[in-house]
Amino acid sequence: PDSAVSIAVDVTDPDSVEAATASTLGHFAGVDILVNNAGIAGVSKKLWECGPDEWQEVLQIDLFGVFLSCRAIVPQMVERGYGRIVNIASIAGKEGNPNASHYSAAK
Repeated sequence: PDSAVSIAVDVTDPDSVEAATASTLGHFAGVDILVNNAGIAGVSKKLWECGPDEWQEVLQIDLFGVFLSCRAIVPQMVERGYGRIVNIASIAGKEGNPNASHYSAAK
């Protein structure tokens, strides 16, 4: 297409993801590629110093956001018989990081 559209979305909010998906599909015939790139590293702390809210915030954005986005987009990819998903990861997900266990777990 000769156009681009900017659509704001909160990847931690199922309703926001569904609304962004509906808006996208209102502009285009389908989604060919989904790039899951939203993420935060969170605070730099050892596991036992990290509070539950700090841990949850990182997983909500970095992991749950991927789930919600895929859940919203994949059905139309399956229906159309085509689609690609790129999940942006980090070496921290493979090697781990002692001061960012929440980030490593999410990646």
